[in-house]
Amino acid sequence: ITVREELAYKVNHTLMGAYSMYENVPLTAVVNKMLCVLPEEPMTPRLADSRLGLTTQLKSDFVGAGQEVKNIRYVKRWRIEPSDSAAYRRGELVEPKKQLVFYIDSLLPVKWHPYVKAGAESWNKAFEKIGFKNVICVKEFPENDTLFNAHSLDCMTIRYSASWMNTAQTTLHSDARTGEILNASILINANLISVQYIDRIAATVATDPRVRTVIFPQEVQG
Repeated sequence: ITVREELAYKVNHTLMGAYSMYENVPLTAVVNKMLCVLPEEPMTPRLADSRLGLTTQLKSDFVGAGQEVKNIRYVKRWRIEPSDSAAYRRGELVEPKKQLVFYIDSLLPVKWHPYVKAGAESWNKAFEKIGFKNVICVKEFPENDTLFNAHSLDCMTIRYSASWMNTAQTTLHSDARTGEILNASILINANLISVQYIDRIAATVATDPRVRTVIFPQEVQG
C-alpha cells in the first residue's frame, strides 16, 4: 500500500541555531508512505561480527525473567537462493531465484548511464565467488508502462538529484525480524562530479596528461 501525502508547514530559519533569519516560511513536502507484507517464511538470520564492516539490524534478546536484556545484531543481507540447487551443490555457477534489478532514473544524464550500469553490475564478480552469476541487473526506466512505480518498495532505483551535495546517498529497508534486505536504492547528487574532479587531479595529475584540463574527457569522467 502506497499513500502519497502533501504536507504543508511554516518553518523558521536560524543561523547556527542561534540567530533568527526568517520566520513562518511556507514549505510543502511530498511524502510517500508505504506498507508491505513481509515474507511468510522468514530468512534465517546471521549474527553480525563487529570485526567486519557490515550494516546491521539491532535486536533485543529477552533471555528470561530476572535476567539482563542483551543487545544482539543481525547482518543485513540479501536473500540470494540458487535457482538450481543441485548444480549449486556441484559447484557450478547458477543464477538466483530472484535477480536484484536496479532502474536508472531517466533524469540521470544519458552519458553517465553506461558507467553507472557498469559500476553496479561489476558487483556480480563478488557474487561469483560464492557460486552465483547475474545477480545484479541494471535497466532503464520502462517507457509507456503505466503500472511502473519507481517509488514502490518493489522497485529499486539509482536516482539523480540536481543538488549542491557532493556525495552519493543510499536508502535501505530490511525485515526487522531477520535482517533480510527488502529494498535498496542509491541517490547520486550532481555535485559529486566536483569532488571526483578534485580528487582525480590531486592523485594523478603528475602521471596522467588527460586530467591536465578544465573538463575531463568523457571516458575519464565515466
